[in-house]
Amino acid sequence: MEWFKKHWWMFLIFVGLTGTVITLIAVGVSTHEEPGLMRVCWRSDGVAIYDQCPEGSGQDLVWDHLPVTISVRAYDGVAETQADADRAVGEAIQLWNDQTDLTLFRIAGGDEMPDAVLVWGEPFEVGVSVENEGGFVEHRSVGVMSAEVGIERIGTSRLAYLITLHELGHLIGLAHDVGGFRSSPMYPTTEDDTWEDRLSFTRVTDWDREVLRTTYGAR
Repeated sequence: MEWFKKHWWMFLIFVGLTGTVITLIAVGVSTHEEPGLMRVCWRSDGVAIYDQCPEGSGQDLVWDHLPVTISVRAYDGVAETQADADRAVGEAIQLWNDQTDLTLFRIAGGDEMPDAVLVWGEPFEVGVSVENEGGFVEHRSVGVMSAEVGIERIGTSRLAYLITLHELGHLIGLAHDVGGFRSSPMYPTTEDDTWEDRLSFTRVTDWDREVLRTTYGAR
């Protein structure tokens, strides 16, 4: 009791910080609405055009099966780079699957034809605009849908992991989170997004979870 009398102000700070975090989680995760799925139409060569379809055309970007299988390839072919890629992609897949209670993704087996190829460590100048610096997804539909995911050379392993989470969200069809919850995987990720810019966890919002469960839950 004597300690509490002397340090009551520390207790008030703790209560205030706890309340702030709970408020951020409640507002960011539960209450705001997001676009949900990306709208897409297809060029004559089968490449996807995202969110720029003529009025009244286009469709939600939805795979016709789950899980989406992913083959992970290090751009430079170096074993250490491949290990980094395998670890980050594996952790990202686990988060998406666990937090949605769906098997959205899995790593493709050795002889299996994957739905998507994820290339890890591409140089900035290879086929990616400055606006997409950090990562990109390109879907194709020629008979069946497939995709390429690129994760560029990024300064920190934490940021590389966050960008991988983000691009897997686009891979499954999710649009950007336009709300203010920065710990959502679909919050637009930039080169300045470091650990300090987010809460100490990543949390799929209730909105995105419901979109995915409604879209894919019966499959």
